[in-house]
Amino acid sequence: MTLRAATVDDFTTFTERTGYTPAPNTCGLVAEVAGRLAGLVLFDTWTPNSAHMHALVEAPGACRELLRTAFAYAFSHVGVLFGVIRESNARSLRLAQRAGFRQVAVLQDGWKPGEHLHLLQLRREECRFFPR
Repeated sequence: MTLRAATVDDFTTFTERTGYTPAPNTCGLVAEVAGRLAGLVLFDTWTPNSAHMHALVEAPGACRELLRTAFAYAFSHVGVLFGVIRESNARSLRLAQRAGFRQVAVLQDGWKPGEHLHLLQLRREECRFFPR
């Protein structure tokens, strides 16, 4: 597996597969196995102490190293990461919770009528993937 910086083409891939368009200040990492996308982690909506984290996992086996590297990068800049996940995306909700994110709110009809958004957060000191 190789890791590299995400490109504008990766942002487009993310949008096509998830329906979310990253903000202009987006950066991230891509994991590839044999030249194929295994995972993609993006960060945007930066504040002085937080960033919005997005993940797309195509090969779950690549997830641990990709997340470890992504968390190390993000938590070297901010103390809190947050994620917003559609209620219908149970796989992503489980992945985020296994990574240590905890739910802090539900935005009723936040994606579209009848489709709620879950707001999750992970603090640096709670992240089991972040080296201390």
